[in-house]
Amino acid sequence: MIWDYVIYRCAVKTVVDLGSELGYSANYFYGLGKQVIAVDGLNDNCESAINPTVQFDLARGAVH
Repeated sequence: MIWDYVIYRCAVKTVVDLGSELGYSANYFYGLGKQVIAVDGLNDNCESAINPTVQFDLARGAVH
């Protein structure tokens, strides 16, 4: 998988998943022991996500 290559090649330690939906990508990285922040703009996605997810609409501005 390309993510495995990037993690190895770039020594990735932290991940921000913007538009995380239900959090499957964030969960993958979390399972590899990475620090992950998942962000999605839809309340339904945040409530149904498999890991904690920050609700924020990026159309409103930057996440702080």
